[in-house]
Amino acid sequence: MRSVRAFSSSFIAIVTLGILVAGSGNVSAWQADVSFHHPSTTYEDTTHTFSVDIENTGPDSMRLSSVGLHFDWVAENYYYFASGLPLTLGSGVTRTFSFEVHVPQGITTNAIHIATVRVEAADPGLFGGWGTPTSDTVDFQFLVSPQPTGGVGGSGGLALGIIALAVVVAIAIVVAVVVVLIRKKPLPATPVNPAYPYAQVPPQPPGQPPTQPPQPPPQR
Repeated sequence: MRSVRAFSSSFIAIVTLGILVAGSGNVSAWQADVSFHHPSTTYEDTTHTFSVDIENTGPDSMRLSSVGLHFDWVAENYYYFASGLPLTLGSGVTRTFSFEVHVPQGITTNAIHIATVRVEAADPGLFGGWGTPTSDTVDFQFLVSPQPTGGVGGSGGLALGIIALAVVVAIAIVVAVVVVLIRKKPLPATPVNPAYPYAQVPPQPPGQPPTQPPQPPPQR
């Protein structure tokens, strides 16, 4: 957590940055603690959710007009800006802002990168309303790792998901075809035995009339 104080330029706790608010007429200018949250493992070529907490540590409300997040792999003045602003942040109140950011492929991995949070806010005006907004920035460090083989959420992970889906569909089609073929296979023919077996005619000597086989009994 880093502290941002608009009225002081001295270092307090970890880091305290300050801006003199000219012409506001308010001695206790806005002050806030800023926290930056990143994934436990931040991979390249992957979209991650980063978040920033802003806590009003001053005695008065502050008008929070802008919260920006900058990374060292983008252009110098490029920021991702939080939505839902401006808003009034009461004393002791904390507000969290989330940012969906794609960490690009090809940046230096297994290395520390810098995230810069820029806060712009205003104090209550001397005669009502709000004073002139002032801004300050604070830096945070975090590690970016290379993707494991096959990827975890970028193009590699998408390709693995498509391949797995195709395999499942192919297996389902093969199983369905086998079931249909089994159902359509004809049953084996059942042999029909005669009601009365016929006796074989024994061989006859030469010159003798043929012997008639025994006839089946008449049916009743």
